[in-house]
Amino acid sequence: TGVTDGELLQGVRFFGGGARTHSLLMSYARGIVRFIDTVHTFDHQVPPRVRL
Repeated sequence: TGVTDGELLQGVRFFGGGARTHSLLMSYARGIVRFIDTVHTFDHQVPPRVRL
């Protein structure tokens, strides 16, 4: 997971009520590379709304 911006991944982005992270998953055995974009909400009382 990128904490700060880099060449492969963006850093953590905070917004009102949450954060967005970007991760990279690689498996040599399976021959896969995955980029994962995740939205984390801090207030679980309010339903998440994400603008793409």
